[in-house]
Amino acid sequence: MKYMHIYKIHKQLTVLIFLFFFGNTFATDTVSYSCYDMIADNTLYLSTVNGIYFDGSNKIVLTGVKAKEKNITGALSAEIIDIVKSGDIFPLCLIDHTQEENDSYLSFQEEFTTRPNGSDGSRMAVNWETAKVYQDVKVNVNRNTQFANSLYKADLVLKSIILGKLRSRVFRLPSFPGFVSMQLQSKKSKSGFSPSKYETIFYLKPDTIIVKKEQNHIEIIRSTFKLVSLKTSTDTTLEELWAEQFNRHMDKIIKKNKDLTKMAEMFKLYFMIKQNANTTPALKKNKIETIDLVPEKIKAIKFCEFVEAPAPLINEPGRYTFRWVLLSGAVSFDYRNCVIIEKQ
Repeated sequence: MKYMHIYKIHKQLTVLIFLFFFGNTFATDTVSYSCYDMIADNTLYLSTVNGIYFDGSNKIVLTGVKAKEKNITGALSAEIIDIVKSGDIFPLCLIDHTQEENDSYLSFQEEFTTRPNGSDGSRMAVNWETAKVYQDVKVNVNRNTQFANSLYKADLVLKSIILGKLRSRVFRLPSFPGFVSMQLQSKKSKSGFSPSKYETIFYLKPDTIIVKKEQNHIEIIRSTFKLVSLKTSTDTTLEELWAEQFNRHMDKIIKKNKDLTKMAEMFKLYFMIKQNANTTPALKKNKIETIDLVPEKIKAIKFCEFVEAPAPLINEPGRYTFRWVLLSGAVSFDYRNCVIIEKQ
């Protein structure tokens, strides 16, 4: 009886501790804030935005869930409204490779081909990977905004995950270069891959939007993204094969990264305001803190893999080969080709 009593007390304490530490995590109460109130009060924000409507005085009101993450603020909402009212703009951030980066690779390739032996090849590869070569950052919205900065951060994270510089934290999802290596080693690839150089571009774009519309009210029930490649071929490309794997885990990848999560919430608000562009009034913004500008150029994120081929002598020419991936990555809010489902 004594041990049974101790067990019951222990069980009750366990439940109380669980509720104390995790109770707020599962809170999903819906809140509603006027954008005007959110601009005036920095403590008002949304972690998840689910809908918008207009009150009696035609003020825009956002509905959603408030948790720890400040994904949607009053200042950000005002910026999105400005973007929508400035014209038919579909926000885009593209981190693109440059001719400078291509020239840097060609120079390295020439030197490597001339002296591929032993430590020389390894040293040259390290020099190439650490060299200051830059890529262009292109955005089609004002760079000096929270919106552009958040879009840029999401694109940077996406590119880092694709190249394997940042873990996706998804079981058995290889990076794109890792996938390419596996395909080449298995000799099943028929996409025309050049062992020394591979150039490609991935876009993260809206895929499906399930929405419910009523008079002066719109609600997003669900929205999804997909990764697509702009590389086209009559045969299935390595990009398409890898993107299929990536897209199967898309929801998990976005949820596990705060920058991608914020990007997805920004898109939902952008889409809903876009549906009411004619009736949405512009917002007067308070002076906001100075934020980091979206840079015009960033240091290139490079990938270079050494493959050691069997050979009797370590310094035999051709003992080492390498694979080099030149990747451009973009995040786009262009939903014109996605599936939009309206529910009654």
